[in-house]
Amino acid sequence: MRIKQKKGFTLIELIITISILAVVAVIVGSAVSGALESFAMNKRLEDDQYYARLALLTLTREVHHGFESVEVTDGGKTLTLEKESGNGVIYGFNEANGVLKRDDLNAGYNSPIHPIYLELEDVNFEMDDSWLFIEFKGKGIDGTDGNEGLTLETRISTRRIAPPPP
Repeated sequence: MRIKQKKGFTLIELIITISILAVVAVIVGSAVSGALESFAMNKRLEDDQYYARLALLTLTREVHHGFESVEVTDGGKTLTLEKESGNGVIYGFNEANGVLKRDDLNAGYNSPIHPIYLELEDVNFEMDDSWLFIEFKGKGIDGTDGNEGLTLETRISTRRIAPPPP
């Protein structure tokens, strides 16, 4: 007479299999988590660079837009661009919250450019005889100042180009 052997797994085999699967799941989960964090940090840095470049482009266009007065005040933290009519824009950097903000000088000025609201670590405006130097320093990827932060610098001529003769 034959003895039937039971088919299946023992309890120890099941526990070992579940343990191995748990270790593999932890390894895969941490790899995916690290990749997602890296993606989020890179996306934030990319967005910061985009908006900082947009702000520099906006500043360049506005300086060349025909403002009669370009003035740097508040220790290089405020830039004022003004027309003879009193209309114009002001760029101010608030060191307390790290925000560069662009506002119209008066409510009646209809600026063609949207307001700028940019979070940075530091902003510096400097004037020379015919040049405006601008430096934006961003925060590091982890939100602190560091080598991984954004730094953009530009130099804009403030000389007005004479319109062509009629």
